[in-house]
Amino acid sequence: MEEEIIKMENLMLSYRIKIVLIIAIVFLSTNLFSQNGYKNFKWGESVEKVNKVVPDLESISPQITCLLVAFSYQNWQLFESSIPNPASKLDGTVSVYLSEKENMNFYFLDSKLFAVEITFGEERISEDLEAKYGIVPSRNLTIIESSNEIKAWFNREGRIITYCKHLSSPFQEEVVSYINPTIYNKVADQLKKERLLEIKANRKKID
Repeated sequence: MEEEIIKMENLMLSYRIKIVLIIAIVFLSTNLFSQNGYKNFKWGESVEKVNKVVPDLESISPQITCLLVAFSYQNWQLFESSIPNPASKLDGTVSVYLSEKENMNFYFLDSKLFAVEITFGEERISEDLEAKYGIVPSRNLTIIESSNEIKAWFNREGRIITYCKHLSSPFQEEVVSYINPTIYNKVADQLKKERLLEIKANRKKID
């Protein structure tokens, strides 16, 4: 009887070890393949750290359209006309830095990196994005009377990716943005909740 108990305990110990190993492998795999940033830039990095890699950074006016592109693509069906920009819900100080050499904008919230935006000229990179991240339908978004073709990918761990083609521009520039999903989801969920409450309140007006 004692030998059977020891055997059972050994089996249970072996089972627990296997479970721990499986969890560890899954955890490591997730972290190895997740990309919490854009290339070598990681979310939360300081302006100074980014500036060491991109020396020509210069501060510009913070116009945060990348969050609007993501929110519009994800929640267009909730709005009849004007779609609010989630950037209005950001809690903190937003600063944007431009690198003319790289054609890139770096977005910071309270001096911590939360988005990177790259502008392309004649490359026409929409097909390259879909080849890498998957085919998604395009939608139209008007920003200050300017027509834009937009796409977005939300199933990428550690970042949200958006695409915006400026149809009204003679050069039809294409802008690709990589966004910290933690920052985006917080403000997007807040806006979506407000809109759903507004819709619910309007429906109660029916007598």
